[in-house]
Formats: sequence, structure tokens, C-alpha cells
Amino acid sequence: MTGGSSQVVPGARVGRFGWAVLCSGLTFAAGCDESFYFDVPGRGVAEDAGSPSVPGQCSVDTDCALDSLHCDPSTRACFECVVDEDCRASASRRCDDGLHRCVECKSARDCAVGSTCDPTTHGCLASCVEEDDCAVSAHGCDERRGVCIQCDRDEECASLSGTSHCAFDGAGCVECRMDSHCGAGLTCDILSGRCVECRDSRDCAVGAVCEPASYRCMPAVSGMQTR
Repeated sequence: MTGGSSQVVPGARVGRFGWAVLCSGLTFAAGCDESFYFDVPGRGVAEDAGSPSVPGQCSVDTDCALDSLHCDPSTRACFECVVDEDCRASASRRCDDGLHRCVECKSARDCAVGSTCDPTTHGCLASCVEEDDCAVSAHGCDERRGVCIQCDRDEECASLSGTSHCAFDGAGCVECRMDSHCGAGLTCDILSGRCVECRDSRDCAVGAVCEPASYRCMPAVSGMQTR
């Protein structure tokens, strides 16, 4: 897979996690090749505030509305994680400082030798410089990002029931890549490629918070302000 121009797709929406979609073959944008890239927001675009979060006035974890949320003393808000130790019960053992999400990796040092940390989904992917560096089973090498991918077009996933879309990082076929891929009342969690009820508490009704283990809206169990 070869790199193409990095023209910004007109009208591309910057996601909640701070990614702007660039030159995506998956959106068939005019002026782009058949590659798809992801980048951080440009100047004037607000950075992601983290997820899941609960605005309030917490001082310690016990002030948060759910036991699975943790208090960030610097913002006095509750998140899925603040430090790596908050991710001990998760399969993803690192806490991303910006997203306040438990992720597989924050840098290549968190990945096995021969792999690197993809900045879009914070997952470890096999490194490559050219096609021959990737396993025979891989779709190819995305030279721009330096990683082996399993797909770069939805058509490659169309025959798979329940996972008919190519993941944001090209690591495989997933349930969703954007909210429109999900049913009514559900939203797409880009990090996992799953349709969920909420990604953070902003997706929940007033008086409810997003539970990070299941990504479902749960009633707040403390007197803490949730909106």
C-alpha cells in the first residue's frame, strides 16, 4: 500500500478522540487516492477532553459516581483512568493521559519487538517498511504509518457477519468505524470498533454516567454532579 496526498477531506468531522479523517478511500473523497490516513486536529480545533468523564468536584476516587471511575485531582473530574494502576482490571494496561482511556500502548516501548504503537487506536501493530516485512496473511504494509494492515477497504470485510467494516487502524474487520454503522441509540467506540451505548458520560442522559467496563449508561450512585 503506497502513501498518497494528505489532502483534508472536505467536511471531515474531527472525532471526539481528536482525530481528523484525511484522504480516505473509505469515504471516496474527491482528490484522494485509495489510502486512508488519520491525523491530529489542526490549529483552532479543540483537543479531546478525555473519556469517559464526569464533570464535578471530586477530590478522591470515592467521590465519583461509580466505583469504576477515578478522580483526576488536577481537573476534579472522574475518568476511566488517570494512571496506569487504574487499568489493572482491564486487558489494556496503560492509561492514555489525553484520552483517560485504558489502552494497549502509548508508545512503541509498550509493544513487543518488531511492533509499534499505532497512534489512532493505541494498539500494537507489526512494523514494516515494505510489503515483504509483513506476514503472508497480512493485507500489506502501510508505508506512511510503517505498520502491517489486514484491510484498508470495507469491501474486504463485507462477507463477515457482524464485522463488516475495516477498523480505523486497518488491524482487521470490526463492527463499526463511525456512528452511522451502529443501530438506533448506539454510538461507535473507535478504539474498540464496537457499537456501544456510550463512549463517555456526554452520551448519557442527565443523572447517568458511562460505565467504562461495559460502556453502558448507569444511574449515578452518589450525589456528585454528572452533567
